[in-house]
Amino acid sequence: SRVLNFEDVPSPLLAGIDVYKDPTADLIEGGVAGTVDLRTHKPFDFDGLELESSAAERYSDYISRATPEFTALASDRWNTDAGEWGALIAFSYQDRAFREDEATQGSPLYSTKFIPGQTVTANNGVFDIIQKGERFRTGLDGVLQWQPADNLQFYTEASSEELRTKENE
Repeated sequence: SRVLNFEDVPSPLLAGIDVYKDPTADLIEGGVAGTVDLRTHKPFDFDGLELESSAAERYSDYISRATPEFTALASDRWNTDAGEWGALIAFSYQDRAFREDEATQGSPLYSTKFIPGQTVTANNGVFDIIQKGERFRTGLDGVLQWQPADNLQFYTEASSEELRTKENE
């Protein structure tokens, strides 16, 4: 479909997000409701060789568990006889354990057993629900950029994002 779920895209892969509440003529696509542009990193965003990485461990109190997350980015640019070239690869991984506690009531129960001859709406129970689970978010982005002239630039980009969830209730 044409629908993007924003939680699928790991935030470390983004250079920024532009929100246009009112469409303008220079926007390629959009609607009356506006446009959201997710900008990924490109090789020409950096002056030359760029190497970045981070690693962290996230501890979740309710589930009493620590889980890892890490990112890496490598980018470089080169001047050649055919113009300037740049290449970038970025990777992100997050494992997130969670627990959600919820108190809810069931859907209404319509019964004629409580008062003979009358239909009565009654509460159909109250439930305490504990949801435990784990979310795995992975993202990979690769970009090749070429500038053959000062006023001409091309790039090609391949991106893969995945969000998997395991949950017990």
